[in-house]
Amino acid sequence: MKKNEIIIYRATVSKNNITYVYIGQTNRSLEERKKEHAQKAFSSNSSTSFHEAMKSITAFNDWKWEILYACDPSEANFQEKRFISIYSNEAYKNSSLIALNDSHNSNNTTIEKNPDFGIPKARKQKNYAPGEIGKKFARLSGKLQPVINLKTKKIYESTLAAERNDHVPRTTIKLSCSTGKKLSDGTQYAYLDLDDQPILKDGHHKEYYIAQKARKVKELTSGIIYNNSNEVAEKYGLSSTSVSSFASGKYLIAKNQYIFCYLDEKENELKTERHMLALERLSKQSKINYVAWPVELYYEIAKKQKQVAYFKSFDEVYKKLNIKNKSHIKAVCDGKRSHVESYRIAFFNHKTDSPVLTPAHELASKKIVRKVQCLDNGKIYNNCTEAGYAYSVEASQIGLCAKGILKSVRVRNEEKNQTERFRFAYLDKSGNPILKPKHKEPLGQRKGTARIVLINQNPEIIKYLGTDTFNSLAEFCRKTGVPHRRARKYLKDKKVNLLGYEFVLID
Repeated sequence: MKKNEIIIYRATVSKNNITYVYIGQTNRSLEERKKEHAQKAFSSNSSTSFHEAMKSITAFNDWKWEILYACDPSEANFQEKRFISIYSNEAYKNSSLIALNDSHNSNNTTIEKNPDFGIPKARKQKNYAPGEIGKKFARLSGKLQPVINLKTKKIYESTLAAERNDHVPRTTIKLSCSTGKKLSDGTQYAYLDLDDQPILKDGHHKEYYIAQKARKVKELTSGIIYNNSNEVAEKYGLSSTSVSSFASGKYLIAKNQYIFCYLDEKENELKTERHMLALERLSKQSKINYVAWPVELYYEIAKKQKQVAYFKSFDEVYKKLNIKNKSHIKAVCDGKRSHVESYRIAFFNHKTDSPVLTPAHELASKKIVRKVQCLDNGKIYNNCTEAGYAYSVEASQIGLCAKGILKSVRVRNEEKNQTERFRFAYLDKSGNPILKPKHKEPLGQRKGTARIVLINQNPEIIKYLGTDTFNSLAEFCRKTGVPHRRARKYLKDKKVNLLGYEFVLID
């Protein structure tokens, strides 16, 4: 094979007195091209007539490969079409020859006349090769879909043939094939596979009908029967579509308390596994599943004092006890925590009629509940949680401030549209605030390299500023309005006029 030369090749095989032929071109060797075809036919999803024939007609090694023509790349396409035309025309005349070239084997395929070769145009071809093998290839490609009337057992080559014979619209036949639904007279259709076996769907095994009449619906918890989905929708404030979903078992429980199912003609309940699951869940919701009591009491003591609360669901515990963190509820029930906020919570065992206690439920509370006071307005709260609700902030932030770890807590004032800062402190047994060093620090944003202390004798200035100590020179400038550059000059020269302000630096 010369460099830059294209070869036109032919692959043929004979079986049952029929010869199959394929024409192709390549710029590689014939052996390489054979390997490529084998890979596409047996290792990929190629569905061309040639590759389907290679897989279904005979063994790959039975095919005969030969070079028909070698030419320049500029005329390769023309020469390939010329040979395809020859064999396609022959196949059209002779039913014992089948041409397998898909891309050049349609009604629109023509070969332009080349003045150098004088080859006439190709004759029009059929959509698929004649004979049974051609129909199989057409079925593989989806061009042909035989159907069977399951009632009469008649087989039709296509939905069109079934429509003409049974006088049933093709759309109805296709719907029956794809869903398994029956016609009003019980007629049912199905597509056939390559082995002429019916392709059955789930609906083929059920009594589903096309344009089925309205069915009765039963509400399982009350036993009330309704004539159709519309009645149910109007009664319970649902859409008819959602009622159908609940009745068929697609959805479980309507509005957390209703379960619907269809009834057959004899008014038997058409319940599915989904309906049984819904009934099981609803029965659990109607039972006591959680129990809670004060953290400072053991369960038995709390029960005698009638300080035990019972709940049906997790969300009910969360909402009624006003607990902030849901995950802590589960942790207490599992025994990973002794309590959450001021409650002990446990799962409830219906067999023993008692809570499922863990060792953690018997532990004494390590948390000391102390009163806390807002130092800015003097208000006193029973604990940090209560103060947190009052100011709409995290209780943990108030606790850190009361311990003296944080200087203050920022609280949003919606009326003034600004953020305010409040200090908090724990109270001792006598009701006095326990002040830490942090409580005595001035409210500044950051602590600078040096602190500023005013030395003015005028008490009105101190009263106006609210403090005489600042964490940094920047904070002093923000509070007083003194330009930062002028204040720095004042540090070097005390004669600089600061309009009455005098200060000194302390380490």
